[in-house]
Amino acid sequence: MDYNMVAAEYDAYSKDATSDWLIGYPRVMELLEPVKGRRILDYGCGTGKVSKKFRDKGARVIGVDVSLPMLDIAKKDDASDIDYRHIASGNMDFLEEASVHDAFAAFVFCNVDTRAAVVAIMRNVFRLLKPGGRFVVLNANWEDCNGREFISYHFDRVEGLVSGQKVGLVLKSATSLRIENYFWSDGDYRSMLEEAGFHGVSCHKPLAGGDGVEWQGEDKCPLFVIFEARKELVACQ
Repeated sequence: MDYNMVAAEYDAYSKDATSDWLIGYPRVMELLEPVKGRRILDYGCGTGKVSKKFRDKGARVIGVDVSLPMLDIAKKDDASDIDYRHIASGNMDFLEEASVHDAFAAFVFCNVDTRAAVVAIMRNVFRLLKPGGRFVVLNANWEDCNGREFISYHFDRVEGLVSGQKVGLVLKSATSLRIENYFWSDGDYRSMLEEAGFHGVSCHKPLAGGDGVEWQGEDKCPLFVIFEARKELVACQ
């Protein structure tokens, strides 16, 4: 998916994406708390909506993305105290090794078309984390939601999901946006994180709460899959 072409549409969707803001992002923030005073990397920050939430909680945020149009929107929309950087693929050589406390990536690796490229990005994030640092990865839960429709998402029906294949879904808002991604299985996410050097990988599939919303199945079928991994502390000699 070329997000350069749909930056404005994606920004409009992300402002009122009910499922994202009431289910997915709160769980990401919960897993990374406490964040006040910590340096956090938002890999694939897009238009900066989640970066700003972490900034508002007192984190020192570095937001990186491959899309200049996305970053332009982020910078125009209250960019104070957030260090936005344009990157080519996973290259973050401008950051020193072990220079960030924690990192997260929301809906990023579903846009990467090879396993090798996913692992390379994860290794770069691993390099930047301090020992003990956490990396949280959020993605749509294709394995449970294949063919289903929710408040903010409509998943195509794909027979025989295979890692690396293209999949399509519609992001539902005032103006619906159809996107194509790449599917990676839960098992592949776990093994890719481990191949990149991470340990203690855990998987979370949050369900919707009450929130005064008439959910369309999000309270019974987990819409998102979230992986939490850690860069191990170095044992003292």
